[in-house]
Amino acid sequence: MKNIYTLLLAAFLINITINVSAQTAPCTLVGAVVTVPYSAPPIMMHAAVNGIAQYTFGWNDGTPVGSSSQKQFYSGWCVTITDISTGCDTTICESCIPNGGSGPCTMIFDPVCGCDGNSYSNACMAMQQGIFTYTSAIGPNGTTLPCSTPSWDCTPGQGCSDPGTGNGAYTTLADCQVNCTVTPTWDCNPTTGCFDPGTGQGVYSSLSACYSVCAATNINEEILNFKIYPNPTKNTLTIDGIYISATIYDVFGKVVLLSDYQNIIDVAVLRNGIYFIHINTDNTTSIKKITIAK
Repeated sequence: MKNIYTLLLAAFLINITINVSAQTAPCTLVGAVVTVPYSAPPIMMHAAVNGIAQYTFGWNDGTPVGSSSQKQFYSGWCVTITDISTGCDTTICESCIPNGGSGPCTMIFDPVCGCDGNSYSNACMAMQQGIFTYTSAIGPNGTTLPCSTPSWDCTPGQGCSDPGTGNGAYTTLADCQVNCTVTPTWDCNPTTGCFDPGTGQGVYSSLSACYSVCAATNINEEILNFKIYPNPTKNTLTIDGIYISATIYDVFGKVVLLSDYQNIIDVAVLRNGIYFIHINTDNTTSIKKITIAK
């Protein structure tokens, strides 16, 4: 009988280990899509995920992560969608691939060159095919210009663009977007915290350096009464004080744990390392560095 209990206990511990590993291991978010309905400007993009979890949306136009799931269309867009609960994420970018769409458009001839290199009778016809980045194909003398095969160059801080010469460094928009990365830097917004302006010109070279300064600008007398212990901690974190919610970020700015108000937060699923906890009240946010050491 003793051996049976020992086997059951071992199986239980293995199951816990598997569950914890599943929660902390990097993973890819599935079911995410971005739709761009064809319409007259302003054209809006809509990012969504099948399911009932909470998500953050990080667009590559420099707006802070956590902005709206809807965005006015801009050329060369990309968005990283992250599940707040699991940390799973995915990145979707403009593809410039005709989708075979259809719909009502006027037959006015006002040709445009799409970012796919094809000519369309007018802007509506291009958008109907899912091509929302285009240029006029009418020359200075009213003649129709041929559409060159698109190529792409990277402008730091602005992203990818087609120089219109056919001699860009990249043959596809996707290749440019993958390689057109800007070393992340960080600025401090006293209201919303640290964010990457996307230009490589932020004040702070690391997120942790930004947090160490930005945290001080967010603390008022109400927040000063908070006590957070133990720190470093292994499995639980105690917060003495009244607050609405707490969000824990890793050093890369990814949400790893989200909790509504409770005196003791279970952090056993977090790996060893440095994290930043945002404690939210009615009108302010306090940011504190915590360390997980098991």
